[in-house]
Amino acid sequence: MRSPSAPRILHWDTQVPADAIAITVQDGWVTLSGTVEWQFQSTAAESDIYKLSGVRGVNNHIRVQPRVQAADLQSRIEDALKRNAEIEAESINVSIHNGTVTLTGFVHDLAERQAIRSAVWSAPGVRSVEDHLQFAD
Repeated sequence: MRSPSAPRILHWDTQVPADAIAITVQDGWVTLSGTVEWQFQSTAAESDIYKLSGVRGVNNHIRVQPRVQAADLQSRIEDALKRNAEIEAESINVSIHNGTVTLTGFVHDLAERQAIRSAVWSAPGVRSVEDHLQFAD
């Protein structure tokens, strides 16, 4: 069964690529599947569905598959961290394996940690983030 409202709400969201996401609905549970290039597109689609009345939950099976090469990902993330004034990039170590970014090192506060996570998620090709950052004393 398909919900007529679900495709419509995704269609109206400019962050969600048209026709990239399949939707199935069963007993108030919505399952999203498909492939997008950026994590924010998957997050936006899930957020849109939760806005609909009658939705009991969302199973987000949208796959993030960017066009960027994995070799470029490390340098893009490191450059993004260096550009961000809120981040002391020297104390952050970034490692990448199959689109999973692992962060280690020390941050001074929660705002710096959030800025780092935002910078990492903004890089194309990031599928998931493992945050092992610690607060400096």
